[in-house]
Amino acid sequence: MMFKDVLNSFGNYTFYAEIALIIFFVVFVAVGIRVMMKPKGEMDHMADLPNEKDDGPVGEEMREEEEDEGTDK
Repeated sequence: MMFKDVLNSFGNYTFYAEIALIIFFVVFVAVGIRVMMKPKGEMDHMADLPNEKDDGPVGEEMREEEEDEGTDK
């Protein structure tokens, strides 16, 4: 009962939902335009990033594990 009273005290709060929808739509369109404006070469580079070997400490540990597994076979 109390929750209903709190919501009713706000009055017409559908205005906030409409504003949130408009903000979401504007951000969605802006991100879409930004992605479409990127050069193809940059997008290809970003697409290939997961396939590149990592030179960080985690990458070195993973390579050592792969080498160890390869010698057991």
